Amino acid sequence: MIGMIYGCVPIVRKVGGLNDTVSNYNPKTEKGTGFVFSQFDEFHLFGCIIRALENYFGNGERWSKLVKKAMNEANDWSIPAEKYIKLYKKVIKMNGSRK
Repeated sequence: MIGMIYGCVPIVRKVGGLNDTVSNYNPKTEKGTGFVFSQFDEFHLFGCIIRALENYFGNGERWSKLVKKAMNEANDWSIPAEKYIKLYKKVIKMNGSRK
Protein backbone atom coordinates (compact mmCIF):
# COMPACT_ATOMS: atom_id res chain seq x y z
CA MET A 1 0.00 0.00 0.00
CA ILE A 2 2.89 2.35 0.63
CA GLY A 3 4.11 1.72 -2.91
CA MET A 4 0.79 2.94 -4.30
CA ILE A 5 1.52 6.41 -2.89
CA TYR A 6 4.60 6.53 -5.15
CA GLY A 7 2.85 5.21 -8.26
CA CYS A 8 3.51 1.49 -7.94
CA VAL A 9 0.53 -0.48 -9.23
CA PRO A 10 0.16 -3.48 -6.90
CA ILE A 11 -0.02 -7.16 -7.77
CA VAL A 12 -1.53 -8.82 -4.71
CA ARG A 13 -3.16 -11.97 -3.47
CA LYS A 14 -6.75 -11.48 -2.34
CA VAL A 15 -6.20 -11.84 1.39
CA GLY A 16 -6.52 -9.77 4.57
CA GLY A 17 -5.99 -6.03 4.38
CA LEU A 18 -4.96 -6.21 0.75
CA ASN A 19 -8.43 -7.52 -0.06
CA ASP A 20 -9.89 -4.42 1.63
CA THR A 21 -7.67 -1.89 -0.12
CA VAL A 22 -6.75 -3.13 -3.61
CA SER A 23 -9.49 -3.72 -6.16
CA ASN A 24 -8.88 -5.75 -9.31
CA TYR A 25 -8.31 -3.62 -12.41
CA ASN A 26 -10.67 -4.07 -15.35
CA PRO A 27 -9.29 -2.45 -18.54
CA LYS A 28 -12.73 -2.26 -20.18
CA THR A 29 -14.31 -0.23 -17.39
CA GLU A 30 -11.01 1.24 -16.11
CA LYS A 31 -12.13 0.43 -12.57
CA GLY A 32 -9.77 -0.97 -9.97
CA THR A 33 -6.45 -0.02 -8.44
CA GLY A 34 -4.24 -3.05 -9.04
CA PHE A 35 -4.06 -6.66 -10.11
CA VAL A 36 -5.49 -9.28 -7.78
CA PHE A 37 -5.30 -13.07 -7.79
CA SER A 38 -7.05 -15.48 -5.41
CA GLN A 39 -5.38 -18.87 -5.38
CA PHE A 40 -2.04 -19.29 -3.65
CA ASP A 41 0.10 -20.86 -6.35
CA GLU A 42 2.68 -19.82 -8.91
CA PHE A 43 0.33 -20.21 -11.88
CA HIS A 44 -2.20 -17.67 -10.64
CA LEU A 45 0.56 -15.27 -9.63
CA PHE A 46 2.15 -15.65 -13.06
CA GLY A 47 -1.20 -15.02 -14.77
CA CYS A 48 -1.70 -11.89 -12.71
CA ILE A 49 1.77 -10.63 -13.64
CA ILE A 50 1.00 -11.27 -17.33
CA ARG A 51 -2.25 -9.28 -17.04
CA ALA A 52 -0.34 -6.39 -15.47
CA LEU A 53 2.31 -6.47 -18.21
CA GLU A 54 -0.32 -6.62 -20.97
CA ASN A 55 -1.91 -3.49 -19.55
CA TYR A 56 1.43 -1.76 -19.03
CA PHE A 57 2.61 -2.32 -22.60
CA GLY A 58 -0.85 -2.22 -24.19
CA ASN A 59 -1.93 1.35 -23.57
CA GLY A 60 0.31 3.99 -21.99
CA GLU A 61 -2.49 6.50 -21.45
CA ARG A 62 -4.68 3.93 -19.68
CA TRP A 63 -1.72 2.82 -17.55
CA SER A 64 -1.03 6.43 -16.53
CA LYS A 65 -4.64 6.78 -15.38
CA LEU A 66 -4.30 3.58 -13.35
CA VAL A 67 -1.10 4.85 -11.72
CA LYS A 68 -2.78 8.15 -10.80
CA LYS A 69 -5.81 6.30 -9.44
CA ALA A 70 -3.57 4.09 -7.28
CA MET A 71 -1.69 7.15 -6.01
CA ASN A 72 -4.94 8.88 -5.01
CA GLU A 73 -6.39 5.83 -3.27
CA ALA A 74 -6.88 6.17 0.48
CA ASN A 75 -3.94 4.19 1.88
CA ASP A 76 -4.69 4.34 5.54
CA TRP A 77 -6.77 2.35 7.97
CA SER A 78 -9.88 4.54 7.68
CA ILE A 79 -11.63 2.35 5.06
CA PRO A 80 -10.86 -1.07 6.59
CA ALA A 81 -11.42 0.27 10.12
CA GLU A 82 -14.89 1.50 9.15
CA LYS A 83 -15.76 -1.97 7.82
CA TYR A 84 -14.49 -3.63 11.01
CA ILE A 85 -16.47 -1.23 13.20
CA LYS A 86 -19.65 -2.08 11.28
CA LEU A 87 -18.89 -5.80 11.66
CA TYR A 88 -18.23 -5.48 15.41
CA LYS A 89 -21.46 -3.52 15.92
CA LYS A 90 -23.37 -6.20 14.03
CA VAL A 91 -21.85 -8.96 16.19
CA ILE A 92 -22.56 -7.04 19.40
CA LYS A 93 -26.14 -6.49 18.28
CA MET A 94 -26.52 -10.21 17.47
CA ASN A 95 -25.08 -11.25 20.85
CA GLY A 96 -27.34 -8.76 22.64
CA SER A 97 -30.43 -10.31 21.10
CA ARG A 98 -29.46 -13.77 22.46
CA LYS A 99 -29.79 -12.71 26.10
